[in-house]
Amino acid sequence: MGNEPPERISELDLSRIGVISVLRNLPITATEWEEEFQIGSIEYRVKGRAALGRPHGIDADVLLAVQTLFFWAGCPDNGLVETTPYGLLKLSGHGTNGEMYARLKESLLRTEGVRWTHSRYEWNTARSQAKIETSITGLFSQVDMREALRTSVGTQELDPEATLRIYLTPAFASSIRAGAYQLLDAEMLERLGQPGARSLYRVLQAHRVQLDGSLAGELSVTLSDWLSACGITGRIDSAKDTLHRAHERMIQNGYLRDVAWAGRGMKTRLTYYFHRTHADPELVALLLEQGVTRPVAEALVTDHPDRIRPAVEAVKARMSNGYVPRSRAAVMVDAVRRPDRYIEEKKPVLVSTAAGTRAGSAPRRKAAVLGQQLPLLTVPEQPADRREALISAFKMLFRRDLTADEREGLSALSEEGMTALSSALMGRKKDLVLAMLGGLGPLD
Repeated sequence: MGNEPPERISELDLSRIGVISVLRNLPITATEWEEEFQIGSIEYRVKGRAALGRPHGIDADVLLAVQTLFFWAGCPDNGLVETTPYGLLKLSGHGTNGEMYARLKESLLRTEGVRWTHSRYEWNTARSQAKIETSITGLFSQVDMREALRTSVGTQELDPEATLRIYLTPAFASSIRAGAYQLLDAEMLERLGQPGARSLYRVLQAHRVQLDGSLAGELSVTLSDWLSACGITGRIDSAKDTLHRAHERMIQNGYLRDVAWAGRGMKTRLTYYFHRTHADPELVALLLEQGVTRPVAEALVTDHPDRIRPAVEAVKARMSNGYVPRSRAAVMVDAVRRPDRYIEEKKPVLVSTAAGTRAGSAPRRKAAVLGQQLPLLTVPEQPADRREALISAFKMLFRRDLTADEREGLSALSEEGMTALSSALMGRKKDLVLAMLGGLGPLD
């Protein structure tokens, strides 16, 4: 595993200090910011800089997809996430038209360019002085992308099916290995849909975590502090409109029960009342035993109490069959968030993802151990029915048929999408294939 950095950057930290603005659009000139605000009993001091502008808009969705792909790849020591622009857009929940590839490129460059200063204060009473430790850190250390130059218009565009390599910083990779990145409910994010609501959900979910790690039933903030925490700038009436629209979506989709406004101007106090507040302590304790951090355990039990015990049993069953996870906590969290990847109705025990094989499949496991190459997958370039050829290649790679959701995803693919899927199948990139088809169901 190598030496882990002493400090980690978690999804919780990112949302609390507002590295990614809630706003959908920010000017490229917004390259530096400095905020001081208080939420509850905690004071925050953040100083950030971003060569190509502060992250905002789709950046949070893209970042979550990168984290997910890193985990699915087994959290490699070199911090590498290898995918395609098409696959990354699909997993982040966005369209795959030409405009979105331009926005994806901008998003990756903004995220690679952001750095911020984080300070911790330790007071020494005897010496009447404070010891201050400061770290300047970021998320991506390097991004390698392939582009095509359109000479007719003089522009460069991302190649949708070319390999995209993203290297995470050691501190960021460490937090994912520790299972600290899935505080958010992917199903809630999908239901919220609207970017502003998704972004505000991230910030709320982070700040409702109390000092003991449990989730608060309500959260009270001043408008001034809250706008700083969310990275919302500009006129107060426009800022209020941004919040109101997001509030309506979150109330409609069952995350918030109500939002109360009291007072005037920047001193207005907002009180958020969360719809789901109870987390069964017995289920929380069960996840804590598996190494899951309390904030994430509380969120999982609050969102999906019925999934906890089956997920724990499924992971334990895998491990009893020889599966050794890189991070037991991270796998445990993933099993709750994505049960179809771990639990099958007829066959509860699935696979050893380390070997990419079904636990009971001795011949394939032996081949992996001996380093033998599996048969090369090929997909005809111009078959009579291209989708049928892709289905055949899928069955050969996964040793199963497509689920209903995966068939629906395949039928919706454009010619460009089918080309990208063909490349992923030939490269045996299982997680990327599943992401392209919009399905997360049973691995082989």
